[in-house]
Amino acid sequence: MRNLICLALSSFILAACASGVKEGERVFIVPSDAAHLSNCKLLGPVKVEAEIFSKWDANEMRKEIKFRLRDKAALEYPDGDTVAHGDLNVGGWGTPDAEQMGTVFKCFGN
Repeated sequence: MRNLICLALSSFILAACASGVKEGERVFIVPSDAAHLSNCKLLGPVKVEAEIFSKWDANEMRKEIKFRLRDKAALEYPDGDTVAHGDLNVGGWGTPDAEQMGTVFKCFGN
């Protein structure tokens, strides 16, 4: 009985972790000056809130903003597979601008 309970509990934990996969994992994140973007179809802009408290260092903040752009691109443009971002500079107070912009493209399967 104890083994059955342990098996059920571990299955539940694994299922909970698997459901945390973000929709945007299929979207590539590239800088806005990437050379291959000229061969892609422009789909449109995305904007994300980037109010991140300074519990992370600047690199972690930039990474989180990129993930937010990627997830938003996947939600707003289901055919999009690439999101391009501009500079993600952290301001003088150690936090990024309140909003960050990205541009969504379809680069693969055109």
